[in-house]
Amino acid sequence: MCIYQQSYNNMTNFKVFTNATPKHRGKPIAIDVNVLTSIFESTLDDDTVVTTLYSQENVWSVEEEFEEVMNIINIL
Repeated sequence: MCIYQQSYNNMTNFKVFTNATPKHRGKPIAIDVNVLTSIFESTLDDDTVVTTLYSQENVWSVEEEFEEVMNIINIL
């Protein structure tokens, strides 16, 4: 398999969410769901309820509710 094909196959692991971090709120963000280690509902400093996704190397806050995130990544 060529390197391009390997890269393309890895891109299918990405799912699009709505960024909830203050600087980028409302903008789409694509996250590789195969690297996620935990997902939970949390509250930002401004009392906004978000879903937080953790990997070993990063953390993201998204506007989608917990159940919606789980459906997007095909867990529920």
